[in-house]
Order: sequence, then structure tokens, then C-alpha cells
Amino acid sequence: MSPMEPTKLFAVDVPTLVVTIVGTALASGLAAYFGAYLGEKAKQVAMREDFKDLVAQQRETTHALESIRVAVSGDMWVAQKRWKLKRENYSALLKALTELRNILSYPDTGRKELGATSARMDALMDEITLNQALAALWLGADALRALEDMASEMRARGDAADA
Repeated sequence: MSPMEPTKLFAVDVPTLVVTIVGTALASGLAAYFGAYLGEKAKQVAMREDFKDLVAQQRETTHALESIRVAVSGDMWVAQKRWKLKRENYSALLKALTELRNILSYPDTGRKELGATSARMDALMDEITLNQALAALWLGADALRALEDMASEMRARGDAADA
């Protein structure tokens, strides 16, 4: 080798160098593309799995919510029916008691009307007794005792009038 000749650091020919550079670039490009593609696919698979879990959770939540709604609705229906029954019972009791009080407040009836008044009082007492039995479900002890005392007093008056 002469001092004027450049030294060869690498003994590679040009076509091999081009194939190596192009091959490396192509492999890097494919790796980047498939890496991004596989990463995106992995995200989609994860999202699909998460979506399935979310749908299952929503299904469970919806079922629980519907169960609660049905229970509350049923309870409210029972409460409404109970209030309606109480209102009807109280109304009937108050109506009969008011009419009985009015009859007793005006005892000045003629002999002819006395039989009709007595029959009406008996009918009112029957109605009060019937409603009292139903009212025993929700009336307090004092109210029930007052109704019993009134019924006893009315029976005593009826027995005294018959004698």
C-alpha cells in the first residue's frame, strides 16, 4: 500500500450497503407500523372487554333499580289502599256518630216518630259496631274504649226504654 492510497475502513461494496440500509429502513418502518397497529388493536380489545363489563354492570344496576322501584311502588300502593280504607271507615263512623248525636240531641219526637227513631238508632248502632270492628285495626285504645263505652250506654238506654 502506498502512502497516497486512502485506507479502507470497511470492506463493503455499495450494493450490499444499499440493501442493508433499505432493509433496515423497511424493517424499522414495518416494526413501527405493526407496533402502532398492534397497540391500537390491544386498546380496542381492552375497550371491548371494558364495554362488556360496563354493560354487565349497567344490566345489574338496572335490575336492582327496577327491583327497588317495584318494591317502593308496591309499598306505596298498599299505603294508599290503607289510607283509603281508613278514610272510608272514619267517614262512616263519624257520619253514624253525628247522626246518632243529632237524634239524641232532639228527643222531642211524637209517639208516631218514636218507633222510626228507635229503629234508626238501632241501625246506626249496628253500623257503628261494624265500623268499630274494622277501626280496631288502627284506632288507638282510647278511641276504641270510647266507642265501647258509647255502645254500652246506648244498649243500657235501649234496655231502659224497653222496660
